[in-house]
Amino acid sequence: MIRFRIPRDPRVATKFFAQFTARDLVRLGVSLIVAYIAIPGGTVVQTTGFIVAAAVSAGWYLWRPYGNAVDVHAVNAVRWYVGKTRVDGPDVVAESRSAGDVITSGSYLTAFIEVSPTNLSMKTEAEQAALHSIYQELLETVSYPVKVHSRQEIASEQTEYGRNIAEKDVEPEPLKESYLDYWKRVCSDQPTTTRHYVSLRVPRQQDGASGWLASFLGGDDIDYRSDNAKAELDRRCREVVSCLNAADMDAERVTGSRLTDVVHLFEEDTPDVSPRFTSTTEYGDSASRRPGGAPDAWRQTFQLTEFPRSQRLGWPTELLSVDGRVEVTQVVRPENSAKATKQLTRTIEKLSAEIDSWLRAGHLGTNDLEAKQDDADWILGRLTDREDKAFTYRCYVTVHGRTVEECRQTASQLQNVLDTMQVGYEEPVFQTHNVFKAVSPFYPDPHTDGHLLPGTAVAAGFPFSTQVPQDTSGVLFGEDPSSGRPIVLDRFTWSSHSLARMGMVGSGKSYAAKLELLRSWLAYDDLQVIVVDPKREYGDVVRTLGDSRGCIQTVSEDTDYRFDHDTICFQVEKRGQSEDIDRLTDLVAEIYEETSQDQRKTIVLIDEARLLLNDEQGREVLNRFVLEARDTRTAVTLVTQNASHFTHSREGREILDNMPAKLFMRHDRVPDSVVQYFDLSQREKQELFKLRTGTDAEYSECLAQVSDRVDTTARVRATEAEHTIIKAADGGD
Repeated sequence: MIRFRIPRDPRVATKFFAQFTARDLVRLGVSLIVAYIAIPGGTVVQTTGFIVAAAVSAGWYLWRPYGNAVDVHAVNAVRWYVGKTRVDGPDVVAESRSAGDVITSGSYLTAFIEVSPTNLSMKTEAEQAALHSIYQELLETVSYPVKVHSRQEIASEQTEYGRNIAEKDVEPEPLKESYLDYWKRVCSDQPTTTRHYVSLRVPRQQDGASGWLASFLGGDDIDYRSDNAKAELDRRCREVVSCLNAADMDAERVTGSRLTDVVHLFEEDTPDVSPRFTSTTEYGDSASRRPGGAPDAWRQTFQLTEFPRSQRLGWPTELLSVDGRVEVTQVVRPENSAKATKQLTRTIEKLSAEIDSWLRAGHLGTNDLEAKQDDADWILGRLTDREDKAFTYRCYVTVHGRTVEECRQTASQLQNVLDTMQVGYEEPVFQTHNVFKAVSPFYPDPHTDGHLLPGTAVAAGFPFSTQVPQDTSGVLFGEDPSSGRPIVLDRFTWSSHSLARMGMVGSGKSYAAKLELLRSWLAYDDLQVIVVDPKREYGDVVRTLGDSRGCIQTVSEDTDYRFDHDTICFQVEKRGQSEDIDRLTDLVAEIYEETSQDQRKTIVLIDEARLLLNDEQGREVLNRFVLEARDTRTAVTLVTQNASHFTHSREGREILDNMPAKLFMRHDRVPDSVVQYFDLSQREKQELFKLRTGTDAEYSECLAQVSDRVDTTARVRATEAEHTIIKAADGGD
């Protein structure tokens, strides 16, 4: 993963005696002054008073709960007490589904853009750099504040998938029950999916004096009337969508019924803000409050304040991997580069003076100040050379819980992750009323300060990298190791339904292929399964799917093959006979002819596909079958020992071109032709040598690449019932 420089906040408070700020001197001196004035004369009394005052002053200076001095909390507490009464849930007064507009009672027009995610971890460095450039270009194009919300939602599709399997009348029952138990176990700790939204707001101000006054008191620089506001919002949406619709990303303005869903997602009842937590009822669920009037949801927000000097692209994704519901909100506001340049110049001069002051006082601990000065010089250089633009950047991370304790547990895990990443943060105590507005798409961020950063550093927080998407139908192919989420794919929804499984002997490729057959039998209605089995190891799997439906046939020259069963396994008479290649080629041609006349969903699994891929006529038959199978609802699975069996010939490469899914198990060698054809990154190439095989762990691993769906490592596990069936087969790897 490529890394980018993120400079530290160069601002520093002036310190007297190279140690104390002006506020520190007040904290140290005010108690002593009060004691001197208030305590009557008398040596013992006055001395005792001064000792007590000194202790109070020292405590006031040293004790900093939640990272701030007591007096700061006191001021914030007053503001919080006054401000919390003004915090209301956003009142959506109108909504245009067709246009994609939301009008709130605060006279704002709001629009949402949903952005599909991409998996950065499996991209080459060149691809990562391209995505970073696209996001940076977007930030440098806009002239208005942008909020990006990476929000975890309850993954209803997981419940729907389990319900679909449970409702199917399919045998064998123990296989179904074990699969459902495994599904519930996988989903129990990961009930969320992450979606990404860009929210844009335009003020919809009134005509006349009231509109002028609202513009004068605050808001955007332009006074928009209602029609102008609509036109400006449309322009901004087109601008953002145009910038993001590149590479593997897909951005679309939210309209129709989806807009109602998104509004309900962000719109909440009036929150109850405590000094540290915010509690609300979930939208539309006010009647379901718990006994005693307890709220249904709690949240706690942290503001990120400092970053390590170097950070990998898409670092917010690591925060979203915390076990629990987490939401990351990034607020980006373009700044005038000329003003930012002047500000940085003054800051550098101030840092130089501060460093000189420290050195004159005999202190040598100027490393922190010198690092800040270097960062300020770096930002200034990029701005003056016009290599970058200036932005004010703020990032908020919110954890959710159904109870306070659940919220605290998730917050503790988040803090551990932030500490590991060396990211500074603070909990905005007595500022929950402002934080509520900062993370909401319906309010402007009330905070005016922030981290001054160049565009290249802001874009390092690329937000559109996320967990694996999943379908509501199909087969559980494995688990994503970074998030633990199930990888569910429905191959019959792809443009072409075929896939290739590739891996060395003992890598687990045949085991995973059998696992997919068992799960497909549970997942799909009216399914036909046909297996071409040159190693004679799939018979028991086919028989398990029902004696009345299973059919084992021998591959021979004069056999009339039957296709009147739901599950069919074609096995060679003896393994390793040279004439088998011609017979297998003829068999695949006949399977192709039969399936082309059958409109049922059909999975055709061809094991040891290298036998046909190494034969000219075999390659031609496979190529034609895979190319045309999509039109007959036929999904072809080719299992072979190395990806080079495909890439060494033109026909093999054409077969891969028509297969949207490639599943790589462990390889013992990876030829350059394979690296070049699949455009494997150095990490992916190394990963192929290190993938678990099932013999050295309780699971095997594969690199799963499915066009427009998945590009990740997957852990493949079997239930006890599945494992028993598969191991009963002969010679399974």
